[in-house]
Amino acid sequence: MDHSDIPSIWATPSDAPLRYVADSRWGQDGLPPGAWFGRVSAVVQAPDGRIVVFHRGPAIAPVVLFDPEAHALSSWDAEIGLPHGMRVDREGHLWLTDVGRHRVLKTTVDGEVLLEL
Repeated sequence: MDHSDIPSIWATPSDAPLRYVADSRWGQDGLPPGAWFGRVSAVVQAPDGRIVVFHRGPAIAPVVLFDPEAHALSSWDAEIGLPHGMRVDREGHLWLTDVGRHRVLKTTVDGEVLLEL
């Protein structure tokens, strides 16, 4: 079945090649004292430039927002059981998959839950 005529709801990157280098310490120095990441499930950039990290650690809420210079701005929970995946749609909403509670959440970048499936 060909779905090429159906527009994607997901934001797509530009046609430019990706030129990123993984930095396993990124953001660690910008976290509040005593906070650390668990296993990181996903990282996306919000339309406003903030970086959103979705992780599995107990020392800080599972969704952590950073400025582009890797300084933590805030974090939120939404009662996530076990973070799994995250995407940003064309309208700038986050879609989070919670494998621990078998659900999908549509949220604002700042944590307001708009839809729970």
